[in-house]
Amino acid sequence: MKWNASYTAALVGVAAIAAVFAGWKAYNAFEVSGFHPTPVKPGKVTLIGIDTSAGYHIIVANEVAQLAEQQDKRSRSSGEEDAKNLRRIPIREFLQSLQGDAVALGRLTMSLNKISEEELTGSKSTWKSEDIQKALDGDPILKPKLESDLHISLDGTPPPEIRLGTLLGGITVDCPVKIKVPIEGKVEVIEARVQQPYMSKFAHQMEKEIGERFNPTKESIAGMYRNNASKTGKGGTLNEDVAKSLKDILDPKKLQDLAEKPEHLLSSATVLINESHIRDASYREWEGNDRKQYADISMGVTEDGKRRLWKYSESKHDFQLMFIVNDVALAAPTITSTLNQDNVTIAQLPNRTLAKNATEFIQGLKK
Repeated sequence: MKWNASYTAALVGVAAIAAVFAGWKAYNAFEVSGFHPTPVKPGKVTLIGIDTSAGYHIIVANEVAQLAEQQDKRSRSSGEEDAKNLRRIPIREFLQSLQGDAVALGRLTMSLNKISEEELTGSKSTWKSEDIQKALDGDPILKPKLESDLHISLDGTPPPEIRLGTLLGGITVDCPVKIKVPIEGKVEVIEARVQQPYMSKFAHQMEKEIGERFNPTKESIAGMYRNNASKTGKGGTLNEDVAKSLKDILDPKKLQDLAEKPEHLLSSATVLINESHIRDASYREWEGNDRKQYADISMGVTEDGKRRLWKYSESKHDFQLMFIVNDVALAAPTITSTLNQDNVTIAQLPNRTLAKNATEFIQGLKK
């Protein structure tokens, strides 16, 4: 192939563009290389960076942003139809956990480990793991009380009398779980309390059979009770070492395994700025090509706020921003460029009312 001037010009042009790009990247890196921001907690208005490579990302459903665990690492979707297949993460508890709230951290841990609070509503009593351990060790007061609340002895033998109030529902086991949480740049170990339901096999079977019948009589319940009690002996289908079942729940390793998901989630989040880094806010409404109405929120940020966003976006390659006002996540823009401006625009919000209220709330904070 004959070399000519046009090839030379093309190569020079590509080289020039590459040089400009490299120079721009070098400038960005240099500008923030010596900037080491003091970490901050979430506030009433917060921008949080979510490292999506950790398996969590933000979707927009029902006109608000929601944090979700990505089940299929090969795909990331943001549509409302796909959103229903994702496991939602409670935003309020997520934020409060980043502030060191142990109660919220417990609820977040339960949610991430698929422990529904609805499962606990049927229980009539809550037992701390420490008291259960004392009962298992033979405490003369706690052991009979635990057996009464479970409506079964620790060896798995049902009592002769029927007390539906304790037979149905089981108990709630309240356990401590130590979780590492990044708070203002430091990793702190917080002890959260996680609640789990427990009901014996015998009680489960009784609840199932009673539920299958319409308004069963006392006599029919007594018949079910006698029949199922006969199955709790050695070799029976309802035979259970209740003490062992409780020990399994209290197993320190199993309890610590519950900390894995919240630790993974919280370590993927970085609080970038809060209301102290925002100077002002405004919003505008507009109509898109799809004939739908949208709103943009523009926020002026302080020099410190700008550099915080700049440094984070310069160091990350795969992240989303979560814009949260009063515990409501309004938007989830995916960022593909460096954030180095004095103004941040949260664009194309589908809920204009939320956008207007959020803007007015920020403006009120700045007065």
